Amino acid sequence: SGMLSSAWAHGMAHEGTPLAAIDCTAHADAAATPAHEGTPLVTVDCAACADAASMPLRRHWLFVATRPMVDAARGVSAAVWASGAACSVLAALLFAANSLLVKLLGGRVPSTQVVLVRSCVSLVLCLWAALAKKMYPIFGQRRHYGMLLMRGLFGAAAMQSFYVALVKLPLADAVTLFFFSPAMTTVAAWLVLKEPLGLRGAAGVVVSLAGL
Repeated sequence: SGMLSSAWAHGMAHEGTPLAAIDCTAHADAAATPAHEGTPLVTVDCAACADAASMPLRRHWLFVATRPMVDAARGVSAAVWASGAACSVLAALLFAANSLLVKLLGGRVPSTQVVLVRSCVSLVLCLWAALAKKMYPIFGQRRHYGMLLMRGLFGAAAMQSFYVALVKLPLADAVTLFFFSPAMTTVAAWLVLKEPLGLRGAAGVVVSLAGL
């Protein structure tokens, strides 16, 4: 509370002051009242608040007070995305939560509707990420449209089938049978993409199928 009140008092003291006239290491860019919007970022000399130059001053105190927590969260996020193993573990946890939620619906919501809602949420999140990263063209190159459309159709059919299975089968059985796909993918890669399978790969496929 002391940090918040101090940041608030300090920030309000600068309200209305021209940006060039501020000499404050904590709030050099905090005088971004409506009159200062559009001021070039290069005029800001503040390591703690450089990305808040266009933020209204009366909200800046909260930004300053929570900045350490935001930076820590960004550090954890960057560490996770930089690690393939961490991404795999995170994906497995999210996949398990997704399957559990579908099972909890218990057929009360049609599987097609569940697929539709999930796809819409995925579209919004992917568009946001693409725009944030300035990924253009967002929907890929024209020469890839056919393959992307085919992948979307197969993905939608797979999702629909899996959600139906989650409702009709025990959760453990449905998820276990779903992992038949890695073995099939390995065989398909050998047949279609001519990727080497080898004795060890073939043995892995056999053992995987036996385990299922």
